[in-house]
Amino acid sequence: MQKRTSAISALAFFLTLMFFFSMSTAISAAAVPSDFNKDGRSDLLIKNISTGSTSLWFMNADGTHSGDKILWSTVDATIVGTGDFNKDGICDFIRRSTTTGQTVLWFMKADGTRASYKVLFTDPKSIISATGDFNKDGICDFIKRNMLNGLTTLCFMKADGTIKSTKSLFTDMASSVVDSGDFNKDGICDLIRRYSPTGATVLWFMNADGTRKSAKTLFTDPKSTIVGTGDFNGDGICDLIKRKTSGETVLWFMNADGTMKSAKDLFTDSKSTVARTGDFNGDGIRDLIKLKISTGQAVLWFMNADGTLKSSKTLFTNVSYVLLPATVIPKLVKQSIYGTAGQSMGFTKYEYDAGGRQIKMSIYGATGLLTSYTTTKYNSSSKPVKVSYYNIYDQVTQYITTAYNEAGDAVKVSTYNGFAHLLLSQVITEYYDVGKPSKVTVYGATGIVSQYTTYKYNSSKKLVKVSIYNVDNKLTGYTTYAYNAEGLQSKVSEYGPTGLLLKYTTYEYNTQGKQEKVTEYGSTGVISVYKIYAYNSAGSLVKVSSYNFTDKLTGYVTNKYDAMGMIIKTSTYGPTGLLKLYTTMDYVY
Repeated sequence: MQKRTSAISALAFFLTLMFFFSMSTAISAAAVPSDFNKDGRSDLLIKNISTGSTSLWFMNADGTHSGDKILWSTVDATIVGTGDFNKDGICDFIRRSTTTGQTVLWFMKADGTRASYKVLFTDPKSIISATGDFNKDGICDFIKRNMLNGLTTLCFMKADGTIKSTKSLFTDMASSVVDSGDFNKDGICDLIRRYSPTGATVLWFMNADGTRKSAKTLFTDPKSTIVGTGDFNGDGICDLIKRKTSGETVLWFMNADGTMKSAKDLFTDSKSTVARTGDFNGDGIRDLIKLKISTGQAVLWFMNADGTLKSSKTLFTNVSYVLLPATVIPKLVKQSIYGTAGQSMGFTKYEYDAGGRQIKMSIYGATGLLTSYTTTKYNSSSKPVKVSYYNIYDQVTQYITTAYNEAGDAVKVSTYNGFAHLLLSQVITEYYDVGKPSKVTVYGATGIVSQYTTYKYNSSKKLVKVSIYNVDNKLTGYTTYAYNAEGLQSKVSEYGPTGLLLKYTTYEYNTQGKQEKVTEYGSTGVISVYKIYAYNSAGSLVKVSSYNFTDKLTGYVTNKYDAMGMIIKTSTYGPTGLLKLYTTMDYVY
């Protein structure tokens, strides 16, 4: 009996050990994001936008990588979400075609190869907003957003890649889910919703059925966004990184009630951002990757639990490398013009390289026949260096080359005849500061100055005067610029060479700093025409109405937007409301 009892005790002890081991493994797998080989460290997904090559980097604890795996070399494919979708402790990912919108879940093996796949949906107008375990079953779920109407839906997943059930979260063109994480330590993923017009950023604490338990406003600032989340102090509560457009980037340590416990300044650099977070050394503290946007330098910051930098490791310096999943950037692929009766008046198609840079623009007539096209080539800094214009016979009729200074400003623009390759003109630009020209000189084919323009600025580096001179160095006219107390342009005045006022334009703004009225006056101060601007709740321009000097409406233009704030239709009307023409814009996301 004693031996049997001992055997049972030993078995119980063994099962207990196995239970705790499996639990710790599950917790570890859940706690480490993007762990593709089950070693307890985050790995990286990187796309070379110049070639389309997408690679999985298996990371070592010192920030180096080894045993990398090339996933594919397809231009229009990207990764839009990651997570453990089959509960095997290995991170999987969601691949999306920007052309067709086909969205596919890849179940991964620990060696970086694909075990199997499941098509989730095919919709060019829908994207994945966030991923996470929203019902505490250990299987990653995802949030889907329709770009045309703003419908945002939580999809609960099964381990085989099929959808178990769905829950509509909200339908709002101006709101989006910007990140997710467990912010109250209940094992259920929560989400952060941002309202773009005001910048109101709200933490939604979630129930396991996809309903909202409660909400906490984090901040309201249109110039601030969330650029990363994760547990940065090892307390089991998700923290967040807030970034202002000024480049001020701050780590917020969070309490379980959604309030901020404390904050730690990370860096202030308008040219840098946090591109990714993860536990890259397996110490249970979230680390971050700081990206210098202008140079493409990505540096891994190993973090201490107090928000200070423990050490750093440069991963790469390459503007062609993008860390995935990346922010969705809509690309215009077709612009179509229609007449009053809906008849086609022509359309333009746009093509892009793997990095989202426009490389071809083709113009078609009303019958659908190609009339001309333009190609663009870029340098290593993604600056356009050559634009070539072609006729329907594929002959180059004209091309323009551009040279840049070290700051990335265009300093020389040369236009050539495409048939004879003869120089037609050159524009040389000198700069007062980065992005602020001081003098622009136009030369003819023989190198003789045809005209030049000078630019003057105030102490705040605001443009205050533009003067134009002819070939004889004689002033032909000038324009002055005035600003209001908020630094917004309030008046533009045009003068002749003798200083005689020709006309001026005033600008008025609403309380959000949006232009609401532009009035043009003659030299005597009498109104000639004016325009009124109207906006929707998202702050997007929806209507521009034009009036003459007698306050009579002469026509108006309306804009319609998708959920990303991109214009999808512009309509032009006469004074009676009769439609004159409209333009539609089609995008890939």
